[in-house]
Amino acid sequence: MNEEKFLEDFINQFDEIPEGVIMDTQFKDIEGWDSLTALCVMSMIENIYSVNLLAKDFQENHTINDLFKLVENKNE
Repeated sequence: MNEEKFLEDFINQFDEIPEGVIMDTQFKDIEGWDSLTALCVMSMIENIYSVNLLAKDFQENHTINDLFKLVENKNE
């Protein structure tokens, strides 16, 4: 799995592309983050990376990098 590709896929779930987003960004602090975006991210991860995330995964992880590592670990 590639971090840059994951970050690009993550950012593409927003209606407007947020600026300055890096892997260590807390996704809940990104302008435009809401429950619909969370569902889009969950769907993207399922479709592209074949990993099913739960709502609790978003509560227990805080950064994009946290989600990347979670998906990476579940994908092994």
